Amino acid sequence: MTLIAVGKLGRGAEADLVDHYLKLIPAVHRRWRLSPIEIDDRKATQGPDRKAWDAQRIVAKRPPGTALISLDERGKALTSMELAKRLSGFEDSARAVCFAIGGPDGLDDSVRDQSDILLSFGKMTWPHRLVRVMLAEQLYRAAAIDAGHPYHREG
Repeated sequence: MTLIAVGKLGRGAEADLVDHYLKLIPAVHRRWRLSPIEIDDRKATQGPDRKAWDAQRIVAKRPPGTALISLDERGKALTSMELAKRLSGFEDSARAVCFAIGGPDGLDDSVRDQSDILLSFGKMTWPHRLVRVMLAEQLYRAAAIDAGHPYHREG
């Protein structure tokens, strides 16, 4: 799995949490790994062309043939079990997964249109750094569910 995110996470509590969960994923699921790719947006176009600038870089970094799951507030909120099932389905069909997190203005329609799944963490707006933490934790949880590990508890 690949995670493409616009912007640098830098150092700090969020980066530590993302690293923590990324290390745990292969510990519970031997076949799952997440490789983060950051798009340096310090030279990004500002204004109305910003989302198009971000989209060009996301599409260029996306590994060919991958299923694209884009995080977007207009997407569908899945349960942890549903996300695990979807990821397992992609794995069963021998299709790698790429996640995309857009910049401060969100995702361009061109990225949304290419997405196999638009995933939402709810109707609230979340800081990009926290979205990365939440995604990393949910991927660890999905790995635990798929592997039958006790980390995830229903109810």
